[in-house]
Amino acid sequence: MIMNTFFVCPECGNAERFKVFTSNFQIVKQSAEGVRIYESSAMPNLRENDNYIECQLCSKR
Repeated sequence: MIMNTFFVCPECGNAERFKVFTSNFQIVKQSAEGVRIYESSAMPNLRENDNYIECQLCSKR
């Protein structure tokens, strides 16, 4: 599901760098064309009940 979604921050308009929190934690970078150019390997999320996407520039959910 996350792999096919293009993210845009509603606060600052960032469309490139995000942190994705589900049962795992990943850092996602995407190009302006909506293509993923980087995804970190999945790391365990210590707060397993958190499910959200956070902008890396303004830290808004």
